[in-house]
Amino acid sequence: MGKFWCVCRTLSSGKYGSDNSERQRTKIISDVLDVGKKSPYYLGMGKLYSVANWFIRVQGLEHPPVHVHVVHPDGKAVIDLDGTITNSGVPAAVIGLATEWVQANEEAIRAEWVRMNNPAER
Repeated sequence: MGKFWCVCRTLSSGKYGSDNSERQRTKIISDVLDVGKKSPYYLGMGKLYSVANWFIRVQGLEHPPVHVHVVHPDGKAVIDLDGTITNSGVPAAVIGLATEWVQANEEAIRAEWVRMNNPAER
């Protein structure tokens, strides 16, 4: 909600004028979200696995260690390839399935993580 709220507040503040054109709104959103050069990596999130109402993805411009994000309507979780789990609301059954999938697909995850994060450019 943070950045979305910030965009809405910026648009309604009148800072950029009261009748924002589409081009102005795009510029405002770009400024507030700070996408700039990052956008091709950040917006090109690699969805690796999807089932029912949850999915596993790799995001760009991320920090080591190699990890995936589990996105579920009830919350989010991060699973490192070493097995470390940081959970914020994802049901235990989903975490179990996601962990099994991560263990079975480490090579694909690592390849996508390298593609999305391009460590050679860091």
